Amino acid sequence: MSEFETEATEVLGGIQDALIQIISCFGDPVAVRPVDLKNLLEIDMNLAWKVSHLANSADLFSVGKYLPGKKALLNFASQAGKAGVPVNVVQALSDSFKKLEWLVRSYAGSRKELEIMLAGLSTEERTSNDCLHRRKSFEGNSYTFGVQSDVQLSTCILIPSKKNPASMDICRIQGQVGLYRTRPQVPWRFSVTSILDEKGILKNTTQSEFLFPCEKHGPPVLKDFSSKELPEFGSVKDRFGRSSFYIKSDEIGIKSAITIFTAETVLNAGNLYRRVINDGAALQNSSRTPTRKYVVELFLPEEFSNSAWEVEMWSLIFPASDYSAMTPGDKLPLYEQPVVYKSGRSPVPLPGVPVYSDLITACFQRIGRNIKNYSLLRLTIEFPPMPARVDFIVSLPEKPQ
Repeated sequence: MSEFETEATEVLGGIQDALIQIISCFGDPVAVRPVDLKNLLEIDMNLAWKVSHLANSADLFSVGKYLPGKKALLNFASQAGKAGVPVNVVQALSDSFKKLEWLVRSYAGSRKELEIMLAGLSTEERTSNDCLHRRKSFEGNSYTFGVQSDVQLSTCILIPSKKNPASMDICRIQGQVGLYRTRPQVPWRFSVTSILDEKGILKNTTQSEFLFPCEKHGPPVLKDFSSKELPEFGSVKDRFGRSSFYIKSDEIGIKSAITIFTAETVLNAGNLYRRVINDGAALQNSSRTPTRKYVVELFLPEEFSNSAWEVEMWSLIFPASDYSAMTPGDKLPLYEQPVVYKSGRSPVPLPGVPVYSDLITACFQRIGRNIKNYSLLRLTIEFPPMPARVDFIVSLPEKPQ
């Protein structure tokens, strides 16, 4: 336990003990409701609710956002004294609040920073705390990067290769729903498909083909499922000669919002069957667009029915050119976990994406595979951090005898 955790535990525990002693003067702290405190002490309902939550929380580090301000807490202490609470009990609360002010000065600098530090240590409300602060990041990033969307979709379909039975192809479907600019003249680029070899080095020898016909030198847009009117696109090439596309239009606001989906198949992306023990495949999905909801999916064929899998999230703040320099320090906490749909269930409708079922069905028909033979892993993250990468890591099956 760090020095801050030790000090915070002592200070917050002191505040909680003082509040429990005060509430105990009116009954069992668990049984005394916020509305009872409001009526007994003639205080604001919001303050009564915060005090009740602080007194009964099982996770001290989750109480940061419920801590009343100095004026409110002193008012609570004053009203408790008027209601007959012994002076020494009221004084214990005042003393514990002074220690809280010391904690803020010594470790955080302000109450707002203290709240963030405590939220990162909480266990009881970790998921809600993460979503709260990721939403704040989404709002700031929408301004900084000048773009936002309602839903971002990244889907991978594993396909045993027709040309090489020992290899697999990967069909990648990517899209944005409700995408629009919040500032003009800030570039926004489509994601580039990246495949790693068994040593974690970016493969520059893979070939890809668009799933459906598209305009020459243009992005592989699925016109039947994207907005009818799309902006003009530009393209850039990396050092491997791969093209990525960006939107040229500078129109801003929801009236210019678009829905856009692309699809391509990466050929001979990797081995289909394992050659050594613990051999696996890593399917990478990058998020560089501030979005309210990020959905990452992986469709697994029958060959992978017994394969183990896991999901990880990585920071792309400091990316290496070939992504081989990731360290444990780049790994981000991921508390959301995928929902597993067994074969025969797909396509499973996706809230926020009305065309999803028809889109996935059309793509499966195009690659010549039966969707009923595929299981689906679907991970949904609200207000994902960006730039970040979500990886599905799947163990490869044994080659049939």
